[in-house]
Amino acid sequence: MTAKPSRQARPGNQNALVHGARSPAVAKAKARSHKRRFLRRLGVRASDLDALANEYLTQWAIGRAQLDLREAGEVDHGKDYWVAYNGTRRALERLEKRLHALGLDRGPERKGSELERHLRDNYPGEAKP
Repeated sequence: MTAKPSRQARPGNQNALVHGARSPAVAKAKARSHKRRFLRRLGVRASDLDALANEYLTQWAIGRAQLDLREAGEVDHGKDYWVAYNGTRRALERLEKRLHALGLDRGPERKGSELERHLRDNYPGEAKP
C-alpha cells in the first residue's frame, strides 16, 4: 500500500508522492520525529529504555504518524482510521505502564528545582511569585 508517484515525477523520486498517508517512507520519517520528540519531552535517551519499552514506543510512534498523515491529507475516517487510533491508544497505555515499571515516567528533575528547594528550605514563609 504505497502512494503512487505524481505523473510529472521522475522514476524513483520518492519525494513526489500524490498522497503521503499510505507512503512507508513518509510515515517512517514522521514516526522517527514523534519518537524523538517523546524521548526529549520525557528527558531520557533511547538507550535508557529496555527492549519492551522501545518496542511500545515504536508502535505508538508509527500509529501516531499514520494518524497525523491521514488527518493532514483529509483521508476518510473510516474503519482503518479507527483501527489505527485504537492501536495507537493501546500502545501508549502499555508504554505508560512500562515506563512506570522502569521508573522513567517522571522525567528528569527540572533545572530550577535546586534553586526552588533552596528557597523553600531557607525562606519557608515567603510565597512564590
